[in-house]
Amino acid sequence: MISELKRSEFYKCKELLYEQGHLEPKSIVEGKNSGRIFVDDIITPTSGFIWLGSNNGFIFIGNEENDGFNFELNNFFNTVNQMLEKLV
Repeated sequence: MISELKRSEFYKCKELLYEQGHLEPKSIVEGKNSGRIFVDDIITPTSGFIWLGSNNGFIFIGNEENDGFNFELNNFFNTVNQMLEKLV
């Protein structure tokens, strides 16, 4: 299952970031930039993605071989897409 973290819980993803990676995901995890974070486990996340607030894109973080999370991604995005289509 994929769940959204509260902004106050973003710190849980700090260890999932690639040290030499982009600055924007780091600033979102630190609460300095807007964005949303979705993870496989809200207590101890091992995989997730950051929905970039300003650039309208995604950055995947953590374990890329997490089969359970990877399997759920398709369902998650299809569900969100269906909800958005209903709004239009």
